[in-house]
Amino acid sequence: MAKKIRVGVWGPGGVGACAVRELARNPNIELVGVLAYSAHQDGVDAGTLVGIGELGVKTTTDVSRFLATKPDCVFYAARDFTNFNTDPDILMLLEAGVNVITALPYHYPKYRGDGVAAKFDAAGKKGGATLFGTGINPGFMGERLAVLMTTLSQEVEFIRIDEYFNCQNLENAVEVLKIIGFGTPPEALAANTIAAQFPSNKIPETVMHMADMLGIKLDRIERTTHHHFAEETFDVPGIFEIKRGTAAMISYRWTGYSNGRPRLSNQIYWYMHERVRPAAVTSNDCWIITTEGRPSTRVVLDIKGSVERNLTLLPDNPTPAGFVATVSAMIAAIPNVIAADPGLMLTPPPAIHWRERAPA
Repeated sequence: MAKKIRVGVWGPGGVGACAVRELARNPNIELVGVLAYSAHQDGVDAGTLVGIGELGVKTTTDVSRFLATKPDCVFYAARDFTNFNTDPDILMLLEAGVNVITALPYHYPKYRGDGVAAKFDAAGKKGGATLFGTGINPGFMGERLAVLMTTLSQEVEFIRIDEYFNCQNLENAVEVLKIIGFGTPPEALAANTIAAQFPSNKIPETVMHMADMLGIKLDRIERTTHHHFAEETFDVPGIFEIKRGTAAMISYRWTGYSNGRPRLSNQIYWYMHERVRPAAVTSNDCWIITTEGRPSTRVVLDIKGSVERNLTLLPDNPTPAGFVATVSAMIAAIPNVIAADPGLMLTPPPAIHWRERAPA
């Protein structure tokens, strides 16, 4: 029998709790530890904590105890406070020789500067470990699917990614949803710098990474705002009330310009409740990718608990299906991350795709 891969989860929040549930189902993986932050979670069975029954793995709030479980790989899912407060933890894990996979904004650290990327690469080489950022967006929609779609076009004018995500099923996320700006009036949302920073730490990484994959030299990446405010008051069960005139959809667009022309854009539409979902969108978790070129292509990608049975959520996992897809991408990466050379590992470009022609 092949030896199981030992995996630990750092942070059993939305993505972390989803990871515990999905890792427990995988026969090739042994969940060995879960690191939590709350004292009331210390010593609780990880399975009990996430509602799937006992797994025989106790949650701890002590980092040394967590590392003593000797994981081959850690799923790092701590809360992102938008100031890269997670850097020290990840550097420590890498220097301690622990491979790290995360959906936090470590997909393309070059966006923060070559020095930042070099820092994580050096920490990995020092400890003999690898860091890999992956998920659905960033990690898949732009860097893999959109780039691959250019294979069908001889010339590419621009690429647009539109992400639609229903936030009403997020677990234990009321505080974060308020910070992001849901339920706040226009003037308060405009003054809320933290709200824009949550996605701003992630999405521009995708735009820059795609540009580098495609050979497009960007002049700048520009953010614009496209929020939607409720036309009437309504209640979101288990979350809070969205009053008339307050934010029911948080929407930002990041556009990468080259030679003064828009070439790449990625827009998020994070909305609260199905009643706010645009009519053209076919599921709670939906991505529409458009390549305008010769010829043009468009892909609509729905992520659901079941397409055949028309289920929004999986029966045994209450987190949004998009989170399950994120965790699935992380699980799929485990063997390659463990086998990779130490240092920083980036999503490789698809084997066949279009690249910008060099100027004549």
